[in-house]
Amino acid sequence: MNCEKDWKPITVRRILDEANIENVDIYAFWKYYSLPIKFEFWEGFEKYYTEHQKGFDRVCELLKDDLSKETFRRLVDFRLNADISAMSIFTDKTDKQYFEDFLDLKEEGESFADIGSYDGKTSLDFIGHCPRFSKIWAFEPGPDLMEKVQRNLSNYQNIIYCPVAASNKKETLYFEYGGIGSKLTDDGDVAVQADKIDEFIKEKVTFMKMDIEGAESMAIEGAKQTILKYHPRLAICVYHRPGDYVDIPTQILSIRDDYDLYLRQYTEVPYETVMFFMPRD
Repeated sequence: MNCEKDWKPITVRRILDEANIENVDIYAFWKYYSLPIKFEFWEGFEKYYTEHQKGFDRVCELLKDDLSKETFRRLVDFRLNADISAMSIFTDKTDKQYFEDFLDLKEEGESFADIGSYDGKTSLDFIGHCPRFSKIWAFEPGPDLMEKVQRNLSNYQNIIYCPVAASNKKETLYFEYGGIGSKLTDDGDVAVQADKIDEFIKEKVTFMKMDIEGAESMAIEGAKQTILKYHPRLAICVYHRPGDYVDIPTQILSIRDDYDLYLRQYTEVPYETVMFFMPRD
């Protein structure tokens, strides 16, 4: 599990500043004193940015609102410079993650693909917004986690449980347990089945969320027909790989270019960053 996701450096700095206590954040120590700390999902970002700066500029221009653009610029700045001031506008909002007002979700008739369901919480959040939903597809490859999903959603009908890792082909992969950060890896200790989302969703889906620890691009490839045919709203995490800020929107828009893009941040550190794709009529 990546404990850094739970850090609140902006909150801590504010408390110390208000108490007139001099303070230096861990990112400054890491940058200026070369501390042997590895921050997950940072490796390779500076190199990727240098090689693809025009791509970053293009994606920033595509973002629909000012908050998305500012969020994008601040996250890039922080990853390049490790200056915590760039994160000063963000607060921990993980309790509201994925469900923004601009999604315009209806109480009745919505359908949801929960890719990386973990324990089913996001599906429960969806049900809270859309109590008279039509269907939920819950994708979770870990056997123990899928048991939690089924248990937590047991009071509801029209749930399709998909015990596979969303990918771009049918194969056996290996899964490494790490709490909420569980992920596919070459040296994982649990064998899981992987398959395309397209093989499971054969009817209209109106909203798809995806948080699968760096496997998002493969899953998008395996959901191409679903995205092309049903044009769902999309909420995709874009913080796991150095190129996610650029590669994921490029990939989605190559499937359908009739989406508006938004970006939102849900923690005080550069994780739980979600890019939204809203269908244009």
